Amino acid sequence: MDYALRDWVVLQEAYANFARVADTSGDVGTLFVAEARQNIHRINLFADVVWALLGAIVAAIGIHGMCVITPRQR
Repeated sequence: MDYALRDWVVLQEAYANFARVADTSGDVGTLFVAEARQNIHRINLFADVVWALLGAIVAAIGIHGMCVITPRQR
């Protein structure tokens, strides 16, 4: 989850840059590059969070399995 928090900060910086470029620059190419950079960080953050959630689900299934097993089955 540490990487997701780092990526969140970088996404905020990339979006601020995109908003600044959108407000000040008339060059469409520069705007496309700024948008692509913030979209890269947005997708990376999404992937980090999905992996964290999948890891939590697998851990929860394992803990549940340990809790419901009867002593005779151990």
